[in-house]
Amino acid sequence: MTMRASRGLYSATVLAGMLILGATAMAQVTYPQQNRGVGAGMNTRAGGPLRPGEPAPLSGDAVQVTKLLGTGRQTQVKTPVYDTSVTKSSTRPKEWVQISVKFDTVPDWIGVLSIEYIVMTLGEDAQGKRAYSLYRQTVEHLDVEKGRDHLSSVFIPPSAVKRYGMPVAVHVNVSADGQAMAAKAVDDDIDPGFKGQLNPGPSGWWQDRAVLDKVTVRDGYLWKLAATPFAYVNADDYEVMR
Repeated sequence: MTMRASRGLYSATVLAGMLILGATAMAQVTYPQQNRGVGAGMNTRAGGPLRPGEPAPLSGDAVQVTKLLGTGRQTQVKTPVYDTSVTKSSTRPKEWVQISVKFDTVPDWIGVLSIEYIVMTLGEDAQGKRAYSLYRQTVEHLDVEKGRDHLSSVFIPPSAVKRYGMPVAVHVNVSADGQAMAAKAVDDDIDPGFKGQLNPGPSGWWQDRAVLDKVTVRDGYLWKLAATPFAYVNADDYEVMR
């Protein structure tokens, strides 16, 4: 083999090696970029890519509570009086407690929006000592369209207000299509006299053992709108309930 041919073969070998190294380097650079692009462009969930027709997961801000009214005299509402042909009652309208949540929604539609109400009231026992009660109720709203100032409410009946007292702390847990929404400060309404004693936030008062050991859990004392005389008052102000 001549010197020129040997040099030519050596140059070709070096060039081939450089091409291989260059291709490898390019693959190493572009592969992560492609992965990021795929992740950003596809709908995914914790278990992997979405199945055809499966809705994409919602963000933690898909539902944003803007106002929670649960404590204070401003929650007290009188039984509505309907104009009917029935003889009017001589009994004065009684006072209920209405706990209301206003919220905005970001997705075009939410199939099922759930609000869990947790309410603590303060009354007195037979000995005149402080007595705390805890109520829970979950309300499911169906087909909630994107928009602002949606309204949800639950009620404490007059007899329970008289016997077990007014709310001193209210918390709501919100979920949309089975996905819990991020907890925020506005998800709590605590009476000013108790704010230093009850902790809001993710590890808040409603799951604090020191608080729960002092309360009596009472079922059936938070009524959904449909079970109250308020069901037909400004009905369109509220989201449809299951």
